Amino acid sequence: MAQFTFDMRMDKASYAMIAFMLATMMYFVIHGAGAGLGFVGYLQVFLISLFSTIALVGLACIPVIIGCYFIKKIPDIDYAVWIAFGMTIVGIISELF
Repeated sequence: MAQFTFDMRMDKASYAMIAFMLATMMYFVIHGAGAGLGFVGYLQVFLISLFSTIALVGLACIPVIIGCYFIKKIPDIDYAVWIAFGMTIVGIISELF
C-alpha cells in the first residue's frame, strides 16, 4: 500500500495563477456591481473574491486527490491550482462569448 501524503509547497507559477484568479474574480464582481462602491464595497469585493478563489482551489482538490489515488501518485497542491486556473480561463472565455 502506498503512503498517501499531501505536499503543500507551491511553484512560483502557481502563486501567479492564484493572483490572476483573484484579480479576475475581483474584476467581474466590480463589473457586476456597477458604479458607486465605497471603501467598504471594495473590501467586500476583495473578500468575496478571496473566498471564491479559495473555494475554487478547494473544489479542484477533490478530483486531484481522486485521480492521484488511482494513478498512485502523491497529490500536489499545484495540480489543484492548475485545474482551478483552467476553470477560470474557461469562465473568462464563456463570459466573453
